[in-house]
Amino acid sequence: MLITLSGRVGGAALGVLMSVVDSSGAILLDVQQFTVRDVFTISANVDTSAGTPDGSFLKDLLLALHPLGVDVSFDLGSPSVSDAPSPASVQRAIVTVIAPICVPAPFLADVTDILASHDANIESINRITERGERFAGFEFIVRLPASKSAAENDNTLDIMRAKLLQLEKLGDISLQRHNLLVRSKRLVVFDLSWTLVQGDSLSLFLSAAGVDGDGESSGVASVEARVALLRGYNADLVTRKAVSSLRYTDGAVRLCTVLKKLGYRLAVISSGAQALAEAAKYTLHLDYAYGNQLLVDSDGNFSGSVKSPVIDADRKAELLQMLAMQESIELEQVVAIGDGPVSSKMLSSAGLSISFDQPHATGEIMGGRIAGRSLETVLYLMGVSGRDVSSLVAAENSS
Repeated sequence: MLITLSGRVGGAALGVLMSVVDSSGAILLDVQQFTVRDVFTISANVDTSAGTPDGSFLKDLLLALHPLGVDVSFDLGSPSVSDAPSPASVQRAIVTVIAPICVPAPFLADVTDILASHDANIESINRITERGERFAGFEFIVRLPASKSAAENDNTLDIMRAKLLQLEKLGDISLQRHNLLVRSKRLVVFDLSWTLVQGDSLSLFLSAAGVDGDGESSGVASVEARVALLRGYNADLVTRKAVSSLRYTDGAVRLCTVLKKLGYRLAVISSGAQALAEAAKYTLHLDYAYGNQLLVDSDGNFSGSVKSPVIDADRKAELLQMLAMQESIELEQVVAIGDGPVSSKMLSSAGLSISFDQPHATGEIMGGRIAGRSLETVLYLMGVSGRDVSSLVAAENSS
């Protein structure tokens, strides 16, 4: 039997319901409560087969709730204990949607349409941001069809993820499996270029030297060719000028501050210069920084060469895996955030991969996409609530 109660906040409806369930000898299978403004709704699944008849149970419940002015509805066809699916057979996923100020209704409509088209049942929707914040967000807990095998549901998740990520123009979104490790992420790895900082990190060095070398470093040959343009330039002067030109992405400082407070280990892996990665590590209080080391000759000038091994897409993925081993954690507990093809393999190695303002990336390499230009939304995609963020920032400011 499914029982639904609704009314104004302040009553003792749940306590009354539990008392009647107990006195009747019924079995409580499930109960959930949520509140919107000052109106609560309680849904309880109760098996009355072992206790008093349904008629007597309903009579006792209605009499007990009458003084509270609570609305009551019943569905006598709800499953009993024997009908409940095995916990091991139930597969769930988490869908998180974020948008500035408020989440557009068309965004939510498109999300729910995609879920429904794959027979994914929404078990709950929770607001994860506080009213008045810069962003609004909701978290969907979704149950996949119990009739399908694990392999079939894995394929369904991949298809749904690809479709959901196509909605990036409406807001930021992620989909990840709901399992034991989803809330136990321990390491966050960032790309530097166009992620933690605005601009391509190697281009910043070339600009500091006054060299025209536009384009992004997506491979070993590209990195080596662009570094060769720095040959003969004073390393100290160019490095200091490049570091002073760093502009951190909106939300980067707050994101890293909150993650450190929560005990995460943070790393930046860049195909740009090691000096800029170290500067970001110092400013954002990261734990690890990896970048390409530009070699300097005996006169203090860049030689135009890069120390091997050059950090490219493959090396980035290797370093992420090495960090996971060093921290003694599973790859499922790693979050990777990056932009551009040079980050694709690093993203595909992590448990949760988030593409930052990268609309043309393939859906298979990531679990989420940030179409906006603030890294702050990463917190919500990782399941950190707005209330937790506000309290941590307030504590940081008062210390």
